[in-house]
Parts: sequence; structure tokens; C-alpha cells
Amino acid sequence: MNKVEEIKLWQIMSDKSGFAAVYSDVLAEVENLPECKDKYHALADVLARGWWWLPGKKNEDLFARIKEAALIGKNDEIMRFILTREDEEYSGQKRIEFMRDVQIPALEKAGFVGALAYEHYRLGEKYMEKKEIFILFLMIIFMRKIQLLIFLMET
Repeated sequence: MNKVEEIKLWQIMSDKSGFAAVYSDVLAEVENLPECKDKYHALADVLARGWWWLPGKKNEDLFARIKEAALIGKNDEIMRFILTREDEEYSGQKRIEFMRDVQIPALEKAGFVGALAYEHYRLGEKYMEKKEIFILFLMIIFMRKIQLLIFLMET
């Protein structure tokens, strides 16, 4: 949908005045689309931009709506935002366990590829911070397999 792509271009604008009106119009159009994966992919894009650029719109209900739309629409970009926000609720070893034991299995089950690779990368960063080199080495091998999978899916 062209209007969704146009709303995404607001990220390069330093002045966001006028965004609220455009956001409302595009959100209404996307919500009126017929039920399908593409509708939810677009809905996640639009709702996330509202989260980022509209004052006073950040609450758990909106976040849950963004997450649901990203899951249904298989929106890797917005899923990376969701992962980052959820991971930041934890620190240290708890974050590593959450990423490894909750986030990554959920992404695998849902069939995400890009977001899964992103979460593995971020988990690797956490292992590197803790100087757990052996685990990091194993993750690098796994990431190579994911890169190969992405390449094969694109061809």
C-alpha cells in the first residue's frame, strides 16, 4: 500500500508537524482493508509509527496491538522493535535467559527469519559482554546457517 510507504518516509523528516493528520487517515484506511496478512503487516507499520512519533500514545494496550499485528502480518521490521523493547525489561543473566528461552523459540515457532537473526545477534552481543566466548562461537556458526537460509529463501 503506497500510503503506508509514504508514512514510513516521515522517519527522514526532522519536522513531524502534520504527521498526526496523515497518521489518522492512513490508519483508518488500513483498518478498513479486508482481513489478510498484508493488512496486519501494514497495520503494524502504521501503529508503530504512531507509537514513535505521536505524543501521549504510548501504553501497553497499543504495544499489544502492534505486537499482535506484527505477528499476524509477519512484519520483521516491527518485530525487531518489539523484541528490543521486551528485552529491555530485563538485565544481565535474566535478559540472556529471556532472549534465549522465550523470544528465540517464539520467533522460530512463528516463522520469523529476519527478526530471529536479529535476536540471535543481540544475544551474541550479550554473551560477548559477559566474555562467554565459546557460546558466542556456537552462535556465530548458527548465524551462518540462518544467513544461508535467508539466501535460499530469496532465490
